[in-house]
Amino acid sequence: TAAGPYTFRVFGTIEGTEIDESFTSGIDDFNEVQDVTGGQFPVVLPAAGDTARDATAGADAAGTATLALVVAGAGLLAGLVTLSLTLARRRG
Repeated sequence: TAAGPYTFRVFGTIEGTEIDESFTSGIDDFNEVQDVTGGQFPVVLPAAGDTARDATAGADAAGTATLALVVAGAGLLAGLVTLSLTLARRRG
């Protein structure tokens, strides 16, 4: 459930009487829904949105690290090939 104000709507018919009432949270009414982190004991957990952002950031970082390793490996391979060709030309 997201924190913030809510409106409850009660509608229908009771013994032939139409009912259509709305009740909105506020200062003079019922409390708004509070963020879950305020009521956790003993450990306060991060909000779901924070966890999702962290997971996305971790996945992005893992993808970037993989790309960096591939590029570094290709660079190392190119360097070794160049070194091998240079040494082969000097000998031949």
